[in-house]
Amino acid sequence: MIHYCGDTYKYQVVPFDGIQGFQAPTFDDSAWSTGVAGFGNNLGCPLTAQTFWPGNDDLLLRRQFTLPLGATNLRVSVAIDNDIQLFLNGTDISRGLIDHGGCATRDSFVFTAPDSVLLPGATNLLAVRARDTGDVSYVDLEVLVDTP
Repeated sequence: MIHYCGDTYKYQVVPFDGIQGFQAPTFDDSAWSTGVAGFGNNLGCPLTAQTFWPGNDDLLLRRQFTLPLGATNLRVSVAIDNDIQLFLNGTDISRGLIDHGGCATRDSFVFTAPDSVLLPGATNLLAVRARDTGDVSYVDLEVLVDTP
């Protein structure tokens, strides 16, 4: 579906808690920049960012994708330094902003979306608020689903 290090996202760097409502499927992100994951500043951790994110702020990401018919059990794996909140089709699947200290590692968190929010055979939206509160910033994601 969506793999670590290589998928293109729409993104915007904002102050903490900036741009409320960005997770809504109807939100207009046409003026946002486009970047390739991972996002970060490449200071001191082993994962290498492809798109610069300065840190000490929030990075908002949006990525549309089409799910195959019959898709179930969508999982989003995360590499993050520091905090993350995930939305699928406007629904918060992380249950708030989740804290992660230390360097980012792949699969630090794995969030599962309820099948009731999936739109198989249609366009779906993954929206992310990544927050950095220190020197090192990094975020990358992988999305997997089960198919019949």
